[in-house]
Amino acid sequence: MNIDPIADILLRIRNAHLVGKTVVVLPTSKIKEAIANILVAEGYLNTSAVEEVEGKKRPQLVLSLKYYNEQPVIHGFKQISTPGHRIYRSINQLTKRPISRIEDVIISTSKGLMTLEAAQKAQLGGEVLFKVW
Repeated sequence: MNIDPIADILLRIRNAHLVGKTVVVLPTSKIKEAIANILVAEGYLNTSAVEEVEGKKRPQLVLSLKYYNEQPVIHGFKQISTPGHRIYRSINQLTKRPISRIEDVIISTSKGLMTLEAAQKAQLGGEVLFKVW
């Protein structure tokens, strides 16, 4: 049983990059699928799909990792909000922070998961989940 699905997906991606894997297979959940879809849309992953994997009872989330010049496109993650310490920010607090083009911040809003830039455009605050660069 995994208590923190966000930490799980980030850790599995990081570990796969460290050993040079191109595909990560992990148990699926709605939040993991949403994170994977954002990472694909922002260009950090090639593809993500929910598939039946032989030997597994439940469908699995299959991520295709992206490399550029044999180096991972994802250089790092930093989880901001954790199960023991949730970090929420209003739209006013989010707009005070300049958007860095080097990193993307993923936020859980009332309209679903989105990047900081999308949340600012939609004028939504929420739980700040993690940074990716």
